[in-house]
Amino acid sequence: MKSIQRHKVKNFPIHIDFQRVDDKTRITVSIPVEFTNQELCPGLKQGGVLNVVRREIELSCLANNIPEKFEINLEGKQIGDDIRLSSVELGEGMKPTIIGRDFMLSTIQAPKVEEVETTTEAEASEEDSADDNKDEKKEEKAAE
Repeated sequence: MKSIQRHKVKNFPIHIDFQRVDDKTRITVSIPVEFTNQELCPGLKQGGVLNVVRREIELSCLANNIPEKFEINLEGKQIGDDIRLSSVELGEGMKPTIIGRDFMLSTIQAPKVEEVETTTEAEASEEDSADDNKDEKKEEKAAE
């Protein structure tokens, strides 16, 4: 199947285009990437975050050799590690459409922690009294 048109509201197929292929035909397809063994990843256990850059890989392959998905094993990955195209085992005759670069698929990043400012009760009461004094001065000027 090359493309499919669907009804805008009911989402049922209206028109389907097929492409005739044989065993020697090369086609370009997008294959999804799935990340496995997240529970065995030390970087994620330490609070790291899996940042997925690409959810699929576009490649050229033979029509009879299209993989269902690529599984990337996260076991042993640490915070700061990245997963690139070179870490994916492409099957025989498969070539990525983006050539000349080892593009990134995902990274394991350190968690971002925001510091929350805490004020003591004494500092808070000082700020409140300073604000009250400013308000009183504004009222006096307005009265004059």
